[in-house]
Amino acid sequence: MDVKALRPKVFAADPHSKDAKREWLHWHKSFTTYVLNLGEVTPADKLNLLVNHVDAAAYELFVEASTYDEAIASLKLCT
Repeated sequence: MDVKALRPKVFAADPHSKDAKREWLHWHKSFTTYVLNLGEVTPADKLNLLVNHVDAAAYELFVEASTYDEAIASLKLCT
């Protein structure tokens, strides 16, 4: 399958929305599938991909994170 077809939309869910958890779970699964299908991706590249696939409000939630895992943990806390 063409990896471009798997590219997720930018994550822009409102963490205060009643649907935030549902939107997060769907987006996170889509993003994870996309990254896995890219092949070998370094941890730094994963963080950069994440930054490029979230809006500014979501980025603010993990701006202090230095690793992909820290960033994902911060996003999970907000849903």
